Parts: sequence; structure tokens; C-alpha cells
Amino acid sequence: MPKATHEDETLSCNSAQAVTDTVTYIQQALLLVLENITASINVDPIPKDMIQNFDFPLVLSFARDSNDLGVRNHIFSLITTIVKIMPDLVFGQMVDILAAIGEYATEQWDNNAHKIFEGLISAILPCWLSRNDDTDQLFQIFVKMLANVSEHRRVFISVHILRGRSGGQFLGHTTLLAKKQWEYEFAVQLCSNYSCSIWLPSVTVLLKKIGSCILCEDIFKQMFAAMLFIADKLQDPEISRKLKSKDDLNDIQVMIGELMEQVVCHQQLVESAKKRLGIPSIIKSEMKAFIRGVLRTLMNGLPISTYLEVIVKLIGNDNENVRNKALQLFCETMKDLGTDKKFEKKNSLSRLKTSWSRLDENCLGLVEKLCLETLTLFESPDDVSSNSTKLAASSVLEVVAERFPSQDRVFSTCLGSVCKRISSDNVATSSHCLLTAAALVNALGLSALPELPNVMKCVLKKSSDIDSVPPESKTRAKNDNTFSNSGELVFASILQTLVAITEKLAGFLNPYLGDILKLVVLHPLALSSEPKLKAKADALRECITERIPARLLLPPLLSTYAEAVSSGDCSVSTVFVMLRKLVSSLDRPSVAAYHAKVFDFCLLALGLRTQSCDSIQNIDAVEQNIIGAFVTLTMKLTESMFRPLFIKTVEWSTSESAQVEANSRAVSFFNLINKLAEDHRSLFVPYFKYLIDGCVKGLVAEEMESGVSQKKRKKVDKKSSASRGGELSPLVWRLRASIMEALRKCFLYDTASPRFLDSSKFQVLLQPLVSQLVVEPPDCVENYPSVKDVDDLVVSCIGQMAVAADSDLLWKPLNHEVLMQTRSEKVRARVLGVRVVKFLVDNLRDGYMALLPETIPFLGELLEDGEVTVKTLAQQVIVEMETITGESLKDYL
Repeated sequence: MPKATHEDETLSCNSAQAVTDTVTYIQQALLLVLENITASINVDPIPKDMIQNFDFPLVLSFARDSNDLGVRNHIFSLITTIVKIMPDLVFGQMVDILAAIGEYATEQWDNNAHKIFEGLISAILPCWLSRNDDTDQLFQIFVKMLANVSEHRRVFISVHILRGRSGGQFLGHTTLLAKKQWEYEFAVQLCSNYSCSIWLPSVTVLLKKIGSCILCEDIFKQMFAAMLFIADKLQDPEISRKLKSKDDLNDIQVMIGELMEQVVCHQQLVESAKKRLGIPSIIKSEMKAFIRGVLRTLMNGLPISTYLEVIVKLIGNDNENVRNKALQLFCETMKDLGTDKKFEKKNSLSRLKTSWSRLDENCLGLVEKLCLETLTLFESPDDVSSNSTKLAASSVLEVVAERFPSQDRVFSTCLGSVCKRISSDNVATSSHCLLTAAALVNALGLSALPELPNVMKCVLKKSSDIDSVPPESKTRAKNDNTFSNSGELVFASILQTLVAITEKLAGFLNPYLGDILKLVVLHPLALSSEPKLKAKADALRECITERIPARLLLPPLLSTYAEAVSSGDCSVSTVFVMLRKLVSSLDRPSVAAYHAKVFDFCLLALGLRTQSCDSIQNIDAVEQNIIGAFVTLTMKLTESMFRPLFIKTVEWSTSESAQVEANSRAVSFFNLINKLAEDHRSLFVPYFKYLIDGCVKGLVAEEMESGVSQKKRKKVDKKSSASRGGELSPLVWRLRASIMEALRKCFLYDTASPRFLDSSKFQVLLQPLVSQLVVEPPDCVENYPSVKDVDDLVVSCIGQMAVAADSDLLWKPLNHEVLMQTRSEKVRARVLGVRVVKFLVDNLRDGYMALLPETIPFLGELLEDGEVTVKTLAQQVIVEMETITGESLKDYL
């Protein structure tokens, strides 16, 4: 057989191409005829036999199998006409049609294809939506289709889709169905080409749809995508621009309000999501952060009136969890607008804070409506509103009262309702109601007066309930760490409520002062050392002493003393801390009217040491507070007022006949003298003329009177019984230390001219003071001045007396007496003697030179002392003397 030539092959190919072109032409002509025939059908309804005889699957298969672009254009043009004329024919094949469209858009994209695609989409979307409300499947197909389309074609395709009546929904669905990075980025890019008035409603509708679904991992992912999208898009300046402009202002406010409502609902869904959903905690936390950010942005963008309307609407939501979340959101918003410095740095929130402080009548009306709606939840039965809802409602009433204290009418109604639940057995409810009552009283001021009896009744009743818990319950609860925390929580709230009442209604508290004072003075929790509780109790006590007039406060305060003594140290100390603050705030007329009464009360309490009460464990701390109140009173007195009272105090100090009680009273008395001398300084020095005899008596008095029988001696209290070997009892040891401290301050502040310490007083005090160098300390000095402290006191007191005397005629006898003690057999006496000499040398300087001749022989003896301490001190004295004289003393030793 002859071989085919090149010309034959070319002729064969041309023939094949001609056949193909002919076939293509015939196909296009036939498709055009079919399209014209279909378009010409005017029968309505279309006969069923016509629909059944039309082989549409063949057309659809032909569209997929054809490789000719022109033929495919004619096929999809035919399909468009069929969809318009016979939608029932194609509805069952809609998924396959859309799949074919996806392939068509991927492979063919010329001008003619653009036009055909646009017409086809415009026909398909209404056809689908007219028969199927569920658009999820439709949008899933489109998103899947776009995955295979080049990036620059996606926007064009999406624009045609968005021209349909479901365009807004498609914007939302492209976000929620985005499971890949490109899908999400495409959704954001696409939405950026449209106004927020288009995508805001669609996202809101879809959030509603998500909220109606059972929460699962897929739904959570969709929710996450939506929140991420919203967080991004809310940064768009278009929203802010629309809110500022007057055009369509109401529409955009409504859109944002509805969106905020849905975001709050979703926040509740996220927070209630169970661990069994398999959602990683980090994703859940990130989701919560997104939602909080979205809510904060929405709050910033919304006008206050719209925000309040949204909150009121959410409070009325059928879902109790949503109601709770709305109440919590409002509380958080108000707290953010409080005093938090980190928010003040942000201009937007700073402006918002200013806006909230200048509400118009409409906004104030909405605030009142918010309060009433919240009060309705608060007052509703337990089967309607749970305890958590009531707690959230109580918190809202509290923050509203703090932020908007001008709603007197509604606040008065709220206060009565809140008080009813103060006595609740639930700790959280009771505590919240107390805090809310405090905020309402602060807001109402004098307008709260009609509710005062009811409020005080509930508060005092609740405080007694805390106090009346059986001891075994306290012990049991203490072991499991429940009673202590709950009791402190409620009591702290009680204290805060009483502070508010005292600040606003102090002049009307007279009927309740006794109970209030017992609460702050006697209640164990009011005396707690727990920092927060102590701070609140101190604040209430300070408020009482500042706000309540002395004529009202003084009688009940003084009357609590007897019970305070029975209660213990802290209670008595508290009474006098309050008394001191009250006295410090007295004006002149009040001082004149009440100083005698306060003085008598303090003098009575100063004798507490002699009573040896079992309830008082630390008499020193208690006495310090008593003396503090006493001295504060003296600061307010004129000399003519003070002198007779001081003389009365001196007489009181010597009125006790029994030796032990006399010493105890003397200790308290000289503790008072020390404080008076410390605070009044040189002004008090002249009053020591009334004390010289008492000082001498206290410094030289024996432990027991000579001649007391052995039988009587056994009856004396053990802690003041005579010590063997010349030692002092701890009580007398302390008394002498107090006397020396008082005298030291007298000498230190004796700077007036002429000096108080003249020759006669010097001679009277010299021997008693010097004799303290040889006194042996008691065996046990626990809770008393230590031996070291007393040694320092003896040295400084004697040395300061020499400085105050300022005369070498008086220095000589003092120096001689001290030097004689350096020859004592007792080591302590020798050490103290040398220390006194050193003090004189250091302070008198050149004035001591006249005493050198007498002192040098004694120092020579001390250099040979067997005690190293004595010898070292003597060497230090000699070195100092040589420094002063400028010459060596070795030749004289």
C-alpha cells in the first residue's frame, strides 16, 4: 500500500478541522434555536409533559463535556433561559448547575463569559431563594467554587453574587464559612468594598442563627471567625464617620445596637461552653478577649442613649444567662468609666467618660428605666430569677447609684427593696445588698431619712446574726475555712454601710448610737487584725468621731467602758482611740463644756492597772491609749483649766493606801507624766514642783514597810513581794524607771530662765538618784524595762541633771557621790559610775576641768580594776580628758 504523503496528511487534518467546525456551528445553532424556543414559551403554568420531555440532565452533561468555549457559552445562556422560564425543571439540579458554573468560571473568562455568568447568577439566586430559605448549602457551594478561581476573578464573581437580594447574607456567610486563611482574607477584602450598612445587618442575622444552634466545635469555629471579623471591621473609620454624621444616624445606631445584643448573647455562650466540647482553653480565652474587645469598641461607638436601650432590652431577654451577662456588662462599663488610670490615657474613653457625666433628659430617663427593670429582676420570685441574677441586679443598682446620684425617686424605691434582702441567709446576697444599700444612701443623702429606721433595723439585725453563731459552729467552720471568710465578708459590708449612713445622716443617729458603738467597740470582727476588715472598721470609727457631735456621741461612748473592760484589751483601747479623736476635734465651747467629764473618765480608766482584771492581758497597750486620750485633752486646755485637773491627778496618785496598789497607781501616774512632759516639753517643766516629793518617795521607798509581820507578808501579791538580797520587785523596778525617765525629760526641757532645777531641788534629788547606781535589778524583768534600758536611763538622768544645774557648785557634790560609787563591791555600780563620769566629761567639756583633781585618783584606781569593762571605760574617760585639756594625764595617775 503506498505511503501517505505530507500533502495527504495536511488534507486529512483540514478535513477533520472542517468537520469539527461544522459540528460546532451546528451545536451552537441548535442551542440558539433551543434558547429561542424556550424563551418564546408563554404558557403559564407550563404543561407537565413539556417539562418531563425536556432532557435537562443531557444539557447539563453537555455543558460539562464540551471543550468548545463558544458552545459552552451557548449552553449556559440556554440554562439561564431555562431557569427563568421553567424553574421547576432545574431546581432539583441546582447543585449540579452551580458546580458546572464553578468549572465554567475557572476555565473561561472573556467578555462574553462575563455577561453570560452575570445573567446566569441573576437567574439562579432568586430561583433558589424562592424555594429554599436555607442558604447555607448555596453559599457553601459558592465558597467551594471560589477556591479554584484565581484571586483577581473572585471579587468580580462575588460582586455579581452580591447584586442578588441575598447579597448581605453572602457577605456574612463568606466570613462564617471561612475555614482557611485565604477564605477569611478574601471575606475581609470583599467586605471592605461595601458599606457597613450592608455587612452589619447580615452579620447580626447570622449571629442570631449561630446562637440558636447547639454549641459544638464547628459552631464555635464559626463564632470565632465572626468575632475575629467583627473585631477587624469595627476599626473601620467609616463606622465612626457615620455615627458622627447626621445622615442615617438612627439606622447605623440600630444596627450597632442589634449587633451588640448578639455579641452579648454569644459571650454568654462562650463562657458557658463545657470542656467536653474539646475546645482548647487558649482558643476559648482568645475568643473571650475578642468578644470583650468588640463590646468595648461597640460601647465607644454607640451613643449613650442607644447603649442604654440595648442594655434594657437585654435585661428583658427570655434567657436568664443573657440577662445576667447584660447586667455584668453594664457594671463593667461603669467601673471602666470610674477611676482606672489606664483608661484615662485613651482619648476615646476619656471623651466617653465626659459624655457619661453629662447625660441629657432622655438618657436620665433611660437610666431610671434601667433601674426599674433591674429592680423588677431583683424583686422577682426565686423561680423566675436565680440568686446569681439577683446578685447581678444588686450590683447594677450599686453602680448606678454611684454614677448617677440624682435619681432620688427611683433610688428611694430601690432602697426599701434592697433592705428586705439584707437579712438573707445567703452570704453573697446579704453582702451585695449591704453594699448596694450603702451606695443608695450615699446617693440619696437626706432623702434616705424615711428609710433610716428600716435600714438600721436590718443592718443591726444582720450584725447580731453574725455574733450569735453558736461556738461549735464557729469552731467547725473555722476548721474548714468557711465561716471566717463569710463572716468577715458580711461584716465588712456592714461596716461600709454604716460609714455611708454616718456620713449622710449623722445628725439622726442618736437612737442607734449605743448599738453602733457596741458594734465597733465590742464585736470581735470589728477588732480583727485582718487588714481590709481593720481598715473598714477604723474608717467607721473615724467617721463616727468626725461626723457625730460630741453632745450626742460622748454619753454612749463613755457608757460602753464597763462592757469594754469585760470584753478585753482591744475593746478598751478602741474606746480611748475614739475618745482621743473626738477630743481632738472639739471646738472651744465644747472643750469648756465637756473637759471635766472627759478628764474624770480618763482618770477612772487610768486606775485599771490596780484592778488586775483577768480580761486585760496587755495593760501597757491599753494604758498607752488611755494616756493618749488624756494628753490630747490637755492640749485643748488653757492653763487655768489644766492646773486644777493636774493637781487632782497628783492627789489621785497618792490616794491608794495599800502598798501594792499604790505602786501600781504610781506606775500609771508616771507613765502619764512622761507623756505630758514629752508633748508639752518646757511648758510642763514648772509642774514638776508638784512631783518632787513623789519622785523622791518612789526612788527610795522600801518594798515592804519594816515591821510588817511574816503572816501579813504572805498575804501580799506575789508579783510585788519583797525580793531577797536587796533586789527590787519588777513592779518597783518599773516604777523607778518611769520616775527617772520623767526626771530626765524635766532636766532636758528645763531651758527657761531662771531654771526650774535650783540648788534646793538639786540637793533633794541628788542622793535618791545616785543611789540607783547600786540597786540590784530583779531576777526576772520580762515585760518590764530591761536592765540595759534602765542602766542607760540612770546614766542619762544623772548626767542630764548636771547639765540642767549649770553650776560647778552643784557639780562637785554630784561628781563626788558618783565617784564614791565606783568603789562599790558591785560590778554594775562601778560600771554605771564610770559611765556617768564619761557622760559628764562629754557634755560639760571645759566645765568639768574644775573637777579633774578629785576625779583623777579614782580613775587611777579604776585602771587597776579586775573587770575588763570597768578598766576599758576608765581608759576612754582618760583619753577624752586628755583631748579636752590638751595634755597627758599619765603623770597624775
